[in-house]
Amino acid sequence: MNNIILVGNPNTGKTTLFNTLTKSNNHVGNWHGVTVDVSEKLADIRGEKCKICDLPGIYSLNSYTPEEEVAIKYLNAHKGDLIVNICDANNLQRNLQLTLQLLEMGHRIVVAVNMANEVKNINYSKLASTLKVPVIPIDARKKKSVAGLLESLNNIQHQQVYLPYINKLTGKIEEDILSRYSFIDKIVSEVITSELKTYGTSRIDKVLYNKFLAVPIFLLVMLTVFIITFGAIGQNFSILIEGWFAKLVDVVSDFLIKLNISPWAYSLLVQGVIGGMGSVVSFLPQIVLLFMCMNFLEDLGYLSRVAFMFDNSLKKIGLTGKSVFSLVLGFGCTTTAMLTTTGLDKRTQKRTAMLLPFASCSAKLPVYALICAAFFAKNKVLVVFSLYLFGVILGLIITAITNKLSKQKSSPFIMEIPPIRVPTLSKTLKNAKTNAFNFVKRVGGTLVVCSVVVWVLSNLTFGFKYTVNPEESILCGLAKYIAVLFKPLGFGNTWAVVALLVGIVAKEMVVSCLSIANGVGASLEALAASLTLTTSAVSFTTAGAISFLVFILLYSPCVSALSVTAREVSRKFAVFSFVFQFVIAYGCSFVIYNLISAFYAKQIIEALITIIVLAVCIVFVVRYFKQKNKCIACKGSYCEKNCLQK
Repeated sequence: MNNIILVGNPNTGKTTLFNTLTKSNNHVGNWHGVTVDVSEKLADIRGEKCKICDLPGIYSLNSYTPEEEVAIKYLNAHKGDLIVNICDANNLQRNLQLTLQLLEMGHRIVVAVNMANEVKNINYSKLASTLKVPVIPIDARKKKSVAGLLESLNNIQHQQVYLPYINKLTGKIEEDILSRYSFIDKIVSEVITSELKTYGTSRIDKVLYNKFLAVPIFLLVMLTVFIITFGAIGQNFSILIEGWFAKLVDVVSDFLIKLNISPWAYSLLVQGVIGGMGSVVSFLPQIVLLFMCMNFLEDLGYLSRVAFMFDNSLKKIGLTGKSVFSLVLGFGCTTTAMLTTTGLDKRTQKRTAMLLPFASCSAKLPVYALICAAFFAKNKVLVVFSLYLFGVILGLIITAITNKLSKQKSSPFIMEIPPIRVPTLSKTLKNAKTNAFNFVKRVGGTLVVCSVVVWVLSNLTFGFKYTVNPEESILCGLAKYIAVLFKPLGFGNTWAVVALLVGIVAKEMVVSCLSIANGVGASLEALAASLTLTTSAVSFTTAGAISFLVFILLYSPCVSALSVTAREVSRKFAVFSFVFQFVIAYGCSFVIYNLISAFYAKQIIEALITIIVLAVCIVFVVRYFKQKNKCIACKGSYCEKNCLQK
């Protein structure tokens, strides 16, 4: 059997079918960037090995977007392969445009009409005889449902397709589209016996789109997510895992003591490795719960509606509804969210990439949970929710300012609205398992290495001798020169600064570093209590703790996110993003700390200096987005003449 290529419009269940055929667990979604490249995997189809290829979701074979370019190039290079064209039974009229284009190119295709269980008024045999290709109704989520599709793939031979309108094609895109839709209208009138329902027009949608209720409902939904994540459910799971790690530490400690190993080796294993990992893994339930909630809202169809709700508002600041998806994913992982900007046009991609660091990623959750447990135990849900909201609002304000001064138009926004579907429990649990595995995989190796590096730097002197006095360590010696910069923010402690520096490598390491500094192992309760004691290596006042939280919220994303930014946008933009986020974080932490603390003349002068620095930063951002094309004739300088194409 030849290779099998899955082609279809976005949100038709293409990737779901790929997962079913290949027993994979690729991410499924209904927005740009979910599949931006070709996914390939070997599968056993009726006893034969063949390669299944999942192409990006496209609306037509006219190249407008990066996804369409990828799909067209792949199809042109694999004209002999079988094509499964996935259509949505509820959107058959729109999906058939791509079907006809595939037939015009001479491809051998099987039409798989997904979600057939939701529509009872389609005559599939009539549709097959009209198109002269196999048409199979399926439910892509179920293996039994795709059995008929697999049988058709085995039996399909070379197709001779007759399309009555083919001689009317002129090569002009608009005229050809009209010719196809004229034929599609005829097909639909013959195969569909009653009117299909339209997504996005239900009673629920009328409530969700209500101009007075849309935003309050959205905020209520997000607040509910945070209550589930940080409330009793998430906290109890965290306590459970923390208890397991405490037992592990006790067992390892007893074993090492019996071996009578040296003090430095004992400290490295217990505090550096186990303690460092335990202080972060204990937050894994909260992170998994957050992903579960976001996946549930995505599969439910609510996130698509959020994109449409905010599209008009985002256009005013130079973005589109597409950016909402990247921002929502940014709450999980900035690196992953940055990858989804690939399908955006360059201008929107840069603006979305600039806004993403303001959407607090899940790696910062352990820090929030730790500080809130120490200083805001009774109001931790409200504090964390406020941090998330503050980050998004600040990011939107900065984006709006840059857009106002750049005066560039937004790109158009096209996306499917899926039906409201309640996700199955098995799929929700499967997503939770995958997210947990990916988190541990992404964090685990880096965490162990960074924990060991931090331990080495914090327990060895410049002469590479083991010391129990942290003040004599290499890390403290280096951080002392930097710590003075953070004193106006209320946390000029050497080890607090060390934690921030380590956090650039991985935000999860901030908690691990604080744990090692205070020497409390993997116990969250003990670490939280130690942060309130002035005798600890790292301690905060209430004002300093809030300032520290704001700085963690706003300063540079991790190295992996910066590397993806450099690859997807540009190295120059990645460097700019790093500097810009640091300046914004410093300025906001400074202002907030001094607003909470008593004002003195010195603080007022420093506040004015900070405001000036922020103003200069904003001007720099504006100039970055307003810069003109470089001219080769002028050797890199900016030319008033339109020498280069935009």
